[in-house]
Amino acid sequence: MPKTLLFITGNSNKLREVQTILSATTEGAVELQSRDLDLPELQGSVEEVSMEKCRRAAEIVSCGLERGMGWLGGIERWRNRD
Repeated sequence: MPKTLLFITGNSNKLREVQTILSATTEGAVELQSRDLDLPELQGSVEEVSMEKCRRAAEIVSCGLERGMGWLGGIERWRNRD
């Protein structure tokens, strides 16, 4: 059974590119779903903007449940790895 990856974007070209990459590299192990969320344009480093947009998207998509499931904890560990 494929794992589902939720890709947050309103850009159809980005979605198509990620679908192409995943289909060529995961051999059907990942099912891609997309969702267009109205997230603000943020300023900062690539890492800062990525982390904040992920956090905001996760809150919208899962109503804050991701913290209880450890999802954001993994991102926090990655971000604070230095």
